[in-house]
Amino acid sequence: MNKINSYTRIDIMDYLRGFALIGVLLVNSFQVMNNVSNYNELHAGLYYIFNSKFYPILFFLFGLGSYFFMNRSQQQIKNRYLLFFRRICFLFVLGLIHTFYAPSGIHDVLMQYAVLGLFIALFFKTNQWTNLVVTIILIILSIVTAFCQPFYGERIAWLELFSAISKWLSLMMMIGFTMGQFKIIENIYGKVKHVLIFLIGIICAHVILYFVNISVEFTPAGIEILEDYLVSSMMVSILYLASKKCRVRQPFCA
Repeated sequence: MNKINSYTRIDIMDYLRGFALIGVLLVNSFQVMNNVSNYNELHAGLYYIFNSKFYPILFFLFGLGSYFFMNRSQQQIKNRYLLFFRRICFLFVLGLIHTFYAPSGIHDVLMQYAVLGLFIALFFKTNQWTNLVVTIILIILSIVTAFCQPFYGERIAWLELFSAISKWLSLMMMIGFTMGQFKIIENIYGKVKHVLIFLIGIICAHVILYFVNISVEFTPAGIEILEDYLVSSMMVSILYLASKKCRVRQPFCA
């Protein structure tokens, strides 16, 4: 057996990946239905609720998976960077094909993986504390630039691009990769109390954001990016707690 693949699977990653893929499929189905049929308020409402909430999970898993790939292949492969780059190129080609053949309204994410994925190679040899600082800076930049958008009228293109790049880099690259470096995910089932406290904090933050937004009108771009961070973190935490319960009550969850 290939030594690179001979490790115990972390099942929470499989749960998250399956959950996010189903969610993306759901959102894409709303887009296709709105493009091929008459306008439907139900489709529009569901799309508004779920749009861009599942992609952060996939981006996070990409960064985390990159850490495991590079870490576990370190002793078995001489040029792991070349192998990583080859996988990135394969994703780019798949994304390019998808852009030509995907139905109208469906946006490709594989090319974003490939283009932004090159960025992570700069941090493979950087220690976890430096990467944590970079992650925090990227998150702050994405939020600040989003709140700099005007409340009315068209959004400023370069600010929107900068905010999007900072958000996806922090979500895809740094959060997942840094969590791998701190080995948080490898013993995740021993951290129920920490995840529960984190979930309660996220829910409280979301409630506060809701009431603050009612009292003070902020730019929609800023609220959207905060909701992306909060809702995706909330979904990941809830799914983790549900999977933990399933592990404890294995016979009932089979």
